[in-house]
Amino acid sequence: MYTQPHGSVIGSVIGTRPNSLNPGIVPAKRLPTQSNQITPNSRPKEMDMVRGINYYADFSGCGFWRMIWPEHTLNAYSKAIIHGSTVMVSDQKYYVNVKCVRVQRQATPHQLEFIKYLKKLGEEMKFSVVYEIDDIVFHEDIPDYNKFKGAFVDEKIKQSITEMMGMVDEVTVTNNFMKEYYMDKPVIKI
Repeated sequence: MYTQPHGSVIGSVIGTRPNSLNPGIVPAKRLPTQSNQITPNSRPKEMDMVRGINYYADFSGCGFWRMIWPEHTLNAYSKAIIHGSTVMVSDQKYYVNVKCVRVQRQATPHQLEFIKYLKKLGEEMKFSVVYEIDDIVFHEDIPDYNKFKGAFVDEKIKQSITEMMGMVDEVTVTNNFMKEYYMDKPVIKI
């Protein structure tokens, strides 16, 4: 067995082996004026800030300008605490104290099921669900030159989008043209 000479720093770092050269870590004593209680003066302002969650469809173009940039700006200026992700979280604890969940251009039947879950959870936990749309997503109205038109051909996509837009608390759009376009669709409220 290896034995260390007395006073060696090996093994006595951070007080793991106190000796005459290293007495070890002595716990700090709490001053009598310190308190573990949160008071109005010691309460962090973040505890009272509005909280929200963004679910992105993409990280570029409108995903950046309509979701990520506003989120970063609100966070940077301490106006709100917004978290963004592309991963759908079903753990109810994730939504504690959240006031709004925004979803960007979700379209699949699987995403529809998640929106149904969010809507039900929002009613229980008192947060709103907002559908953010920045495109024409109905195949028959998408111009032929749009290379992503094929992503919206499946009738299940149209049905899912229409149902999602009809069940959420609010739909946000980029301009008046989009507002009028979607207001003409059944069951969609802008």
